[in-house]
Amino acid sequence: MTVTAASGLNSHARITAVASVYASPKPSLAGRKIGAASKGHFTGQMVIPDGATGRVVFSESRLEILWKIYLLSLPEVETVIEQVPFEWFDDDGEVHTKYFDIVIVFKNGKRLACEVKPEIRLESGRVMRELRAIAAQLDGRFDDVRVLTDKGLDPIAVHNAETFFAMREADEEADAAAGAVISRLAGSASLRGLSSQIGLGPRGTRALIRLIARRRIRLCRHERITLASMVRRVEVI
Repeated sequence: MTVTAASGLNSHARITAVASVYASPKPSLAGRKIGAASKGHFTGQMVIPDGATGRVVFSESRLEILWKIYLLSLPEVETVIEQVPFEWFDDDGEVHTKYFDIVIVFKNGKRLACEVKPEIRLESGRVMRELRAIAAQLDGRFDDVRVLTDKGLDPIAVHNAETFFAMREADEEADAAAGAVISRLAGSASLRGLSSQIGLGPRGTRALIRLIARRRIRLCRHERITLASMVRRVEVI
């Protein structure tokens, strides 16, 4: 049940100011209130992609945030929802409300209810016993239950997912220029070299990273993304 899964500014780069009107993101879909701050433990919030304005997502640990960012980097994942309630009963027939830390919604409609816990918190067996009881009572609400731990996160994949998340905002001119450069790519090239061809300084680098996130190009080896990283086109079959 446990899942283990900036270049320098070109002096000739054109900076275009675009007037825009701020639109507030959609509110969180959490099934319970999460405090904005706490003296006892970590709390945080971020805005994730969801329509034109995005949606607020709350977290109660850094581990939750890292898992959400990583999951959102996967092409098969549509979105994540936090603190989703589910009623279940124990061996004595007493009804409880379980709030799942993350529900993963896949593009194929599958939904996984997830508990986020450091690996050390599983040693007593209590969490796993509870989740097994809940898994037997899903009744179609979710497809399965999973545990997401710190040991299930690959540091390289998380680093790259955080990079994708930070550079996700589209830049029409840079994205178009990066797409044109990539269309001519034969074999492999470094991000630094491709960014130089684009000619828009760090905007071009960010556009290339978005192409990695969208699986238009891929890293030649499993590594943290840097300007020295070599990439190649993803062939569409």
